[in-house]
Parts: sequence; structure tokens; C-alpha cells
Amino acid sequence: MDLNREILVYLNNLSQIPWIEKGVYIFADFPIFLIPVFLVAMWIYANFKKEKKQKEQLLCILYSTIIAISLSLLIQQFVHIDRPENYLEQTWKLLLEHIPDASFPSDHASVSIAFLTSLYFFGFRKFFLLFLPLAIMMNLSRIIAWVHWPFDILAGTIIGIMSAYTSRKLLRKTELVKKLNLGILRLAWWFKL
Repeated sequence: MDLNREILVYLNNLSQIPWIEKGVYIFADFPIFLIPVFLVAMWIYANFKKEKKQKEQLLCILYSTIIAISLSLLIQQFVHIDRPENYLEQTWKLLLEHIPDASFPSDHASVSIAFLTSLYFFGFRKFFLLFLPLAIMMNLSRIIAWVHWPFDILAGTIIGIMSAYTSRKLLRKTELVKKLNLGILRLAWWFKL
């Protein structure tokens, strides 16, 4: 049995604990929906406080998540690994039904880690600490529920970190991105956002 499968089976066995099983239903998807809520709420707050720099930082956080999902989807076009549920044996427990699509890399992991790393890079460190346990629980829940292999999550994590780093180092300083940000900020100003 390979390491990927051994970790998967070990984590799935944790679902025998009732509170973990219930938590998986909540945490396998819920935290990903907090990302747009955070971005919109912070944008409204920055607008109220007239914080242009904070809006630019929020745009960079958004860009890092866009880069992450784009890279994940691109890789999925060339690397197809079935989801673990296709290998499910009767001794293990399937907790969530999932659309049968490519498993590698995990979109949830790449986006959540890009978001999390960007929070840290762009000065939202308190929110980083708030979202860190949620991202960890979400990504572990996706393994426990047999939605992803452990290496899917690991690859998504690497993509997320690279995306945030790209957003921090390259996008922030690129002239085209500065013009795009200016255009978005002007459009938002016109709509009083």
C-alpha cells in the first residue's frame, strides 16, 4: 500500500469518532465560502474608512486566489487522477458524495492556501490566524471524507503558496496590474464602493 493511500485510510478511520464525522460535513466545504464574504466585507470597510491601499491589497489577495484556481484547472487538464472514492473498499466509510471529476490538485486547497498566505503577506495577520484553523480543518476534512488524496491537498498547498507569492512579488509591481487596479478602483468609486 502506498503512502498516499495509507494516510487516506488512517484519516478516514478518524470518521469513526462521531464528532469528527459531523465536523467533516461542515468543514469539507463551508470555509471556502468565507473567502468571498471576507473580501466583500473588508472592501466595504475599506471604502467606509477611505483606505485605497487596503483595497489594493484586497485586490492582490483576490488575484492570488484567481491564479491558484487557474493553475489547478490547468494542471487538471493534463494530469487526471481519480478521486479516492473510486477506490473505496467496503471497509472504509464514504462521508460525502462528490462529482466525479479530477482530484489532483485540490481546488479547495489551492484557493484556501493562496488566500491564507496572501492574508499573511498583505498585512491581515489577525485574519490569517483566524482562518488558519478553518483552512486546516477544511483540507483535512476533504481527505477524511475521501474527496481528495493527501497528495492532492499537498499539491494544492504548494500551488496556493506559489500563487500568493506571485501576487506579492510580481503582480503588485507590474505596470499592467497597477493600471487594472486603478481601473477597478475608479469603477468602484463611480458606484460608491
